[in-house]
Amino acid sequence: MNKIAVIGCGNVGFTIIYGLMTLNTNLEVTIIDNDKEKILSNISDLNHSLSITKVKLGDYEDLNQCETIVITAGIKPISNRTKFLKESYKMINIIMENINKTKFNGNIIVVSNPNDVLTTYVSKNYLYPNKVIGTGTMLDQNRLKYYLSEKYQVNPNEVQGMVIGEHGKCQKVLWNTIKIKNIEISLLEEEKKIIEEKVINIANEIVKKKGYTNYGIASCVINILEKILNNETFKLIGSFYNKELGISYSYPLLCKDKEFSYDCDYNFDINFCVSKIKHEYFIFQNNKVIGIDLDDTITNIQEEMKKYAAIFDKENNGKGIVDVNKYLVGEMYGWTDELKDKFFLTYRRKIIKEAKIRKNVSKIFHKWQGLGYKIVIITARNSRYYNNPYQDTYAYLVKHHVPFDELIVNVGLKKDICLKYKVDYFVDDMPNNCMQVNEIENIKVFIMDNGNNYCDDKNIIRIKNFEDMDKVINDV
Repeated sequence: MNKIAVIGCGNVGFTIIYGLMTLNTNLEVTIIDNDKEKILSNISDLNHSLSITKVKLGDYEDLNQCETIVITAGIKPISNRTKFLKESYKMINIIMENINKTKFNGNIIVVSNPNDVLTTYVSKNYLYPNKVIGTGTMLDQNRLKYYLSEKYQVNPNEVQGMVIGEHGKCQKVLWNTIKIKNIEISLLEEEKKIIEEKVINIANEIVKKKGYTNYGIASCVINILEKILNNETFKLIGSFYNKELGISYSYPLLCKDKEFSYDCDYNFDINFCVSKIKHEYFIFQNNKVIGIDLDDTITNIQEEMKKYAAIFDKENNGKGIVDVNKYLVGEMYGWTDELKDKFFLTYRRKIIKEAKIRKNVSKIFHKWQGLGYKIVIITARNSRYYNNPYQDTYAYLVKHHVPFDELIVNVGLKKDICLKYKVDYFVDDMPNNCMQVNEIENIKVFIMDNGNNYCDDKNIIRIKNFEDMDKVINDV
């Protein structure tokens, strides 16, 4: 008896299992899913069909006896692509961690979306990448054959042709491979474009009307499973990992002895999809955190600070500037701690209110979030100078269109916050904060150049704006 497992069993997973049962295959299917009550109800319903295929609810330890895993677990569609990719990462990371704790060494078929990205991750994190395949453009290829069969009024099985690349908008119909009953066809470019758009867009149309797609993709998976379980040698289109490029994409493949490889009979250019999949994979697996100071880093308050310091000193001290090379106004004027406190109590909120946001902050921060970075704003703003430091600062950031993921106020040692939030990149205007954070291993530290904020540590990168920081982070 062959044994397989389906991880994350929803509409697609159960359609695959039901399809296998109708084939009267001597098979045992283990379902691994968190929604146990719903799964058990479906299992009871399936087992009442009296098929020789047995279905049961199991756990990851059951994988030790399985030959093949089918991953159909998925995240519900999210309009924000970055969030969808990040949630998909959390899901597949947990799945692979559990798989790798077992002795499983068989085939893995990735059905879930984003398919090429998830297939890439599974391949990178499994000891046997040559046993991993994603469904990729298999379904897109079936859709192409269907539309061509409708156009030429033939059986879909009489249509030949390939779709390669990304399972998405970056797929490519190889029109020079299209044949109807082994006869090449000739279509106008406009006709080709209409068919290509149908193939790409039909999934969204189906989802809008019924909420999901299941039959088409299930038929693709059943076809592969049958051949793998029977240890057949066969050719197919599927998403497969290219070690040299570091990503998976759909291409003609050969399966022999339950291992996949590129079909050497073909040599197609796949550059059209590589950069898109690489970009999405970067976002998907990017879990880096950027810690950013607020005052005099995101904002530029030097001009206002100096203006009100001159007024305050004239009224309360009268000595003027004693050291022009100092960075902080209190030290510049030689104020006592009492005078510093009085100055900030009198003017800080006014200075902050008038402070300008640095140029392109919103643009750069949105770019970082779009690339999957988590932005944590870390500020020393506290209740000594603000009625409600969190609410006041939150409102200020929203008003000035500064995107962020977390806001931490009333911070003493920023080094502690960086450790707690596992910060990878940190930027501040205060040399002492930068030097303390720089003591932490594997954090790249930047100091925002505000003139006299000198920092002797050569490992701390001096920047004039966030564009400079972006170039370093993203290796532009």
